Amino acid sequence: MSTKNTQQYINTLKEMDQLFYDADSMTLVLPAIRDGEVVVAGSNALSIIDLNGKIYMPLQDKTVKVTLKLTKEDSEETQEFHVSVTGKYSDTGANPKPAVIPALAEWYGLKGKMKITDDTVVVVKDERFTDAAGMLIQDLQAIGIELVMGPDDKQKQAIVFAYDDQQGYQKEGYGLTIENNQIVIHAADHVGAFYATRTLHQMLKNNKDHLVDNGYARDYPKYRIRGFMLDVGRKFTSLKGLYDLMRAMSYYKMNDFQIHLNDNAIFLEHFKDASEALKHAYTGFRLESDLQGNGYTLTSTDAFYTKDEFRTFIADAKKYGVTIVPEFDTPGHAMSFVKIRPDLMYPGSIVNDKIDQERAAMLDLGNKETLPFIQSMYNEYLDGDDPVIGDVPVHIGSDEYYGEAEVYRKYVDELLRFIRDDKKRTARVWGSLSIKKGDTPITAKGIQMDVWNTNWAEPQDMLEQGFDIIHIEDHQVYMVPGADYYQDYLDTKKLFTAYEPNKFNNGTVIDESHPQLLGAGFALWNDQIDALENGITSYDMFDRILDALPILAQKIWGTKMTLTYDAFRKLSKALEHMPQTNLRYTVPSVTQTIVAYDFSKGTKDDSGNLYHVKKEFNASLEDGVRFNGIDSYLETPLTSVGPNVTLEVELVLDQVDTQQILLEADNGGTIHVVNEQGKIGYTYENNTYTFDYQMVPLQKTKLTFITSLHQTRLLVDGKEVPVTQETAKPFQTFPLPVQRIGGMHQTIDGVVKTFKLFKSL
Repeated sequence: MSTKNTQQYINTLKEMDQLFYDADSMTLVLPAIRDGEVVVAGSNALSIIDLNGKIYMPLQDKTVKVTLKLTKEDSEETQEFHVSVTGKYSDTGANPKPAVIPALAEWYGLKGKMKITDDTVVVVKDERFTDAAGMLIQDLQAIGIELVMGPDDKQKQAIVFAYDDQQGYQKEGYGLTIENNQIVIHAADHVGAFYATRTLHQMLKNNKDHLVDNGYARDYPKYRIRGFMLDVGRKFTSLKGLYDLMRAMSYYKMNDFQIHLNDNAIFLEHFKDASEALKHAYTGFRLESDLQGNGYTLTSTDAFYTKDEFRTFIADAKKYGVTIVPEFDTPGHAMSFVKIRPDLMYPGSIVNDKIDQERAAMLDLGNKETLPFIQSMYNEYLDGDDPVIGDVPVHIGSDEYYGEAEVYRKYVDELLRFIRDDKKRTARVWGSLSIKKGDTPITAKGIQMDVWNTNWAEPQDMLEQGFDIIHIEDHQVYMVPGADYYQDYLDTKKLFTAYEPNKFNNGTVIDESHPQLLGAGFALWNDQIDALENGITSYDMFDRILDALPILAQKIWGTKMTLTYDAFRKLSKALEHMPQTNLRYTVPSVTQTIVAYDFSKGTKDDSGNLYHVKKEFNASLEDGVRFNGIDSYLETPLTSVGPNVTLEVELVLDQVDTQQILLEADNGGTIHVVNEQGKIGYTYENNTYTFDYQMVPLQKTKLTFITSLHQTRLLVDGKEVPVTQETAKPFQTFPLPVQRIGGMHQTIDGVVKTFKLFKSL
């Protein structure tokens, strides 16, 4: 039962044992202070106790962690208190809590269920929720539910979107009322309403009869930032891949997508000196830029996002409750900048026992032209009436700079102020100041810091300096696919049992309600490139990300879990295929056979899936399909499929003197029956593989491609053929490109007789 504080006056928060609230006014009772001011600085459940000290009644009793801040003329102190808030109900009710990820913060189960049918109407009572309602309608189509907008008719079953700013939902919280054939979504913001649709989608997806249990829910996060960082600077991910990842994040209510847009090969010992590294090492800058010099453009020539694409991506992500955080990493990891301005390469000595070749990726911070040059890049993206990068945080990088500390500190301070004060954006930075100690002050007010390593940035010290921190500690949540350091796949069982967003490897534990602990995230780095290229593809990245995403989403959303680890993993697998995404490149199939073309009979699919050929171009039926060796193809309804599929093709080539494409897809991937080496091979993203076999002209041959995670095999007439030693790599994951049989250029010169695609057993 709530009571009032017993202290009459205090001088310090340490004099307080407990913090209470007044049940009549439903507000915290703050202590009386002789000198100074006390405010609520933080809460780990803002939808129960907000920063104004207002109490919102939970469904069951809850203990909320609240940080008070006492400010005096010459001092400031904070302290966390546990506040017990009495709930509306003494138990959890009849129906059990729905199995969703992340778990609901609060639930009270009623008796009975509601079935969602095509007769269910979607009612929008406030126009701010029109987009969320439309997205729900579109996404439910993927699980066989066709809904339409309708009028508010209480006699019909309906999903109702209702505005409610009286329940403490904040931006991301929401309520669900499921009873009397009505599902009412209560929210105060589009994001909260949209998150409610993710919960509802999961509830329906997890029930084949499209039934949902009656009950009441209140749901809200513990931490403000719940993030993921992807390194596209070293290994490009397509724009479609970014969209799919963003949607996957939003499905689990992860809201912060940091995109590491530039970087370079980091193991530079393969080059004799810095000049050779600068000339030959791989660099990536993935956003279209006007900057150029020294015969180079800043933008990567192999793959990049246009300004229009990235601008639209940022805007689209906001509809999904996801903030895109672009990162431009300087003054280290900056070889793409040094390439166009070699006069700005760091000329000094290297610290931290690193090799001299590191200078190729480091800017000269003692040169007065360096900062204006980097600022000119930011001007290109942050200025104008419709800037490429709008009102989202901007990450300035600043990790692993192996030069002198004072000039580093000056550069970081000036760049942070430039982003925050001149460009009016939230500035974010990698934590480095525990190693880069010095006398030069660095601004901290309103600055977000990724604490990625406690040696580089000790978290308690960073808080005391005034930074807002995000927990993204390397040894806990860094993935480097295929490397022998950090983790390849994250240890999800360890995360499930031991990980907490406020606990660091060095033993530091930050109060959950600490106002400067913004949240946490995880990261995937593509270090294994250039001389260390290991064949990792976007699919391999997606596999690792999807493996870790549900558990980290659960941990950082912060609600209590009741499932065992095995049950949680089973649930995450059942929910994995997020609406509007296909990160696994799966296709529906009624049997193990996905596609079966017998081209001696025509171009219809005999598998039962009706994947008939959509288009024929310069190809003719002639005891199979004859291709002209130049520009002929058949277009299927599919794009890429697999891995974990098997492809069987019977064909006859007229000649093997020219390059010939068997399969290709617009989103990547090509299979050659005759490649540049005159052999069978395939290309996917930046990797090319050659099988040690040359086709024999005028001879009917059966090719069998067997794909699985990390491996692609070829059988020729039933006999396995290895990949050549020169092109073999540790990872050979290959979603088969089946959009076109033949090619738009350099197509097969011959006849394809049969084409069959199966799910691998």
